[in-house]
This record gives sequence, structure tokens and C-alpha cells, in this order.
Amino acid sequence: MFARQLETPLVSEAEYLAYEAAAEFRNEFHDGQILAMSGGTPAHSAIAVSVSAAQHNQLAPRRCRVYSSDMKVRTGTGNHYYPDVSTLCGTPEFTADTPPSLLNPTLIVEVLSDSTEVFDRDLKFRRYKTIPSFQVYLLIAQREVLVDMFTLLPDGDWKQHTATTLDAVIDIPLLDVRLALRDIYFNTLYNPDDPPQDDPT
Repeated sequence: MFARQLETPLVSEAEYLAYEAAAEFRNEFHDGQILAMSGGTPAHSAIAVSVSAAQHNQLAPRRCRVYSSDMKVRTGTGNHYYPDVSTLCGTPEFTADTPPSLLNPTLIVEVLSDSTEVFDRDLKFRRYKTIPSFQVYLLIAQREVLVDMFTLLPDGDWKQHTATTLDAVIDIPLLDVRLALRDIYFNTLYNPDDPPQDDPT
């Protein structure tokens, strides 16, 4: 998904939540700024669905949940985002506001676009790190075969693993999930022989 800052003064978290409860369209909240969400590309949508489906099929026998981009996530700094996919095993915890925000995701997935990649890799990642349960971050490119996985280590550092071929597999031991890139990119508009397409936004 893409986001743009609304031309409004900085607001409190409570003011954002009241705004979001009455809003017709979804908005994120970043450091006092309300960010209006807009639609993504066909490839963006297809990749998000593929990642959700692959996780769901492997996690269904256990007490695990996979949420789509309709689920808002609250960070420890009071920011609220709509990641493309969020996953946890066990009992989900939510805020009391409407719509509620998830408090304890283990894995978060963002499908990258030209307009959001820098934000997703830097500032948003920093805010996600303030969620105590958060341990795995997947960044998935839509203009090329590229998946970056960041995993929290016991010493507090984050280890990066990058996959760049359709034959590669992302192994997530924490959830006992394996994601094949060929499945992630299945049925997208991406073709390795085609030139990159401009981001429609």
C-alpha cells in the first residue's frame, strides 16, 4: 500500500484514533502525522495474498493467525500502521479502540513500492522494533525478485538474509514456516524477461 501525508497539523494518538474511527478510508499514524492510504499495484496485491496464503496453509494446524492489510498494528511508540501481512502464534492482543490495533505480531511483511521503500526500510522498521513481540521482518520487492528477511537475534541485533532467485526459499524457524519465492511471486505481473514497469503512483 502507499501512503501520503495529509495537510494537517500534528495530532495526538487519541485524535488520530477518533479520526480513523470515522474515516471512510484507512489512514496510518506516524509520529503525529496522519498518512492517507491508497491502493497498490496488481503485483503488490498478488504478492501479499500469496505470502498470506503460504503462511496460512502451513500454520493452520496450530494456534497461529495470519492477518491481511486490513489489520492495524500499534507500535510501542504509539504509531499505528497497516502492514501488508502480520502473523502471530498464540493469543492475539488488541487495543480497545475502533477499529482495534494488534499489539503482539511476531512477523510483519511489507511489499515495497518506489514511494514507500525508504520509509519501510528505515523509519517504519525502527518503530516496529518497539513492539516487544516483533521478531521477523520481511520486505518483498514487486519490481524484481528480491526478499529481505530481518530476524531478531538473542543479543538484540538484527540479522539480514536476502534471497534473489525464484528457486530460493525463505526459512522462518521461529514460526516453522518456509516460503518459496516461486510461490511468493506466483501469478504476479512480474516476468524476469520484462523491463521494470513504472510505479503508477
